[in-house]
Amino acid sequence: MEGTGVRTAIGILPSCRRESVIFLANLECVFFGDTDRTRDIVANITGFRGYGSRLLPVLSLLYRGDANLLLVGEEPDQSLCSYFSQTLHLALPEVALLEIPAGCAVGSLAFPGGIGQLASHPATLLDGYVTDPNLEGLAARLGRRAVNTYPVCRHANDKVRLFRFLGAAGLPVFDGREATDGEGVRSALAELDALGYRRAVVRAALGASGFGMQVLECRGGQLVSPLLLDGETLLVQGWMEEGGRGVLRVESPSVQFYSGPGGEAVLYDLTEQLLSAASVHEGNLAPPLGLAADGAVRRTILDQAATVVAWVHSLGYRGPGSIDFLVVEQGGGVRVHVCEVNARVTGATYPSLLALNCNPGGAWLMRNFVFAPCLTAAAFLDLLDGKGLLFRPGRGHGILPINVIGGEKGMLRKCQLLFLAPAGEDCRRMMEEFPALLPAACRFDRD
Repeated sequence: MEGTGVRTAIGILPSCRRESVIFLANLECVFFGDTDRTRDIVANITGFRGYGSRLLPVLSLLYRGDANLLLVGEEPDQSLCSYFSQTLHLALPEVALLEIPAGCAVGSLAFPGGIGQLASHPATLLDGYVTDPNLEGLAARLGRRAVNTYPVCRHANDKVRLFRFLGAAGLPVFDGREATDGEGVRSALAELDALGYRRAVVRAALGASGFGMQVLECRGGQLVSPLLLDGETLLVQGWMEEGGRGVLRVESPSVQFYSGPGGEAVLYDLTEQLLSAASVHEGNLAPPLGLAADGAVRRTILDQAATVVAWVHSLGYRGPGSIDFLVVEQGGGVRVHVCEVNARVTGATYPSLLALNCNPGGAWLMRNFVFAPCLTAAAFLDLLDGKGLLFRPGRGHGILPINVIGGEKGMLRKCQLLFLAPAGEDCRRMMEEFPALLPAACRFDRD
């Protein structure tokens, strides 16, 4: 079950760095300076500027020094900060603002407090969602060590490199091949059509939260998005879906890992991804209730995860990440495929670390909700508390708000909620009953 230097400790909070960090919660950098894709993700994620505040309750779990600094695009809500520190007894980082100029000029970050505020901070490390040339340059200006280098971080997140590694390592790969232009994509689609696939997915080497991928009909004659055709190598792979090619069931588990600064990495959580109809991440459930809960399938997932994490560690990447899988029941058997590696803080990192820290041994479910402005964050917390649903230490069940994002007049419009309970079905039930508590309609949202 274990690869070289990779430990499996599912359900146990990983031991992370005992150093302090200045962390840029700058989601604009996840495409390493690709301005068009950055504009796309900014335009399509509700409350984008407030996303970085999700790190507020978990940064001290990732960096266990006593002087962390979190740089965010919007001030975090103070009522939620009080809940984290006074009720959950979490150590919170110092917070400062960063500014992203209009048009997502990701190479020209500004700091309202001035660069001197960062230079005088005692943290020894600099980190972010990913390490790009901009972050490396800032580390040099500040005289700090960047946790990762730009080449290492880019390579660890590269889906084409992963595809090649999986084939070389003898692990299962999806039907399909690489392509470098529209003609290559059309040729690959024809090959997949001959194999009986109805649809295929075109993946860029780098992507996040459904951005950097496109699902096409194999016979549809659709054009590849210009956001993908920028000269880089693409993957064109058969789309596994129920009802096609004898597929009875498809599930998307995810393994959370931490690649340590020394010679060891650890697999610390196994979750079931909750996806939209377009297969975009909307949440996670742990432990899984479906195919991934089967003992043999679980062992295969963790075996493959250990092999992949050993590779990521060998590249030099250090920090948290997720490995996403596809488990396919087909032809009387079950097959496990690695889909992608996200070598960064992901949408599953926050809830997993919080759940293992605040409610060890229990189950958890995370969903993103968007609703019509109807409550302030403080009123929302009071509402949950009045219903006996706000999670408190020792209670064993409840709702833990990871992040809240306000709109006009301070009214809440989006939140990321963590449902904690002894069992997964209890978490699902709590999540299903949650909308009835609100005075306005709500819906699930992408991560």
